Amino acid sequence: MSNKNIEHSKIVMIDEIMNDSKEFSLKEKSSIKTIGILKSIDLDNNLALLEYKQTFLYCTIDQFISHLPSKLNTYYQIIGELEKPNLKQQKEIEKREILGNNINKDWILNSRIHRIVDGIDINLYKESLIVRRKFEQQHGSLN
Repeated sequence: MSNKNIEHSKIVMIDEIMNDSKEFSLKEKSSIKTIGILKSIDLDNNLALLEYKQTFLYCTIDQFISHLPSKLNTYYQIIGELEKPNLKQQKEIEKREILGNNINKDWILNSRIHRIVDGIDINLYKESLIVRRKFEQQHGSLN
């Protein structure tokens, strides 16, 4: 995908992706920015598992093989595009049924950018996101 085809990223929390809120109009190739705790890395399948509020989302890590996220149980911010999981990824997700119904089986985030955001006050971040969304509703998008 060339950069000129990438739209601005919407800030969406993992639990909101899971609930597939109509507010976000999520579809394949939607560009999003999300935050979650890195729970595991699967090098065989090039997947990382993020968690936020006991909901889980897989992210691809192919672009980060040379500098993988390495600190488990640390907050990461990921920017990328939502994609439907391929057959191999779907089978891997189904193996993780131990996580219950809180794992997103519909989407995988094709990660472009990641960064550690340890030390973030996640409650303050969520509050500021609510304020931003209210402002955008009243005055139009900031992007």
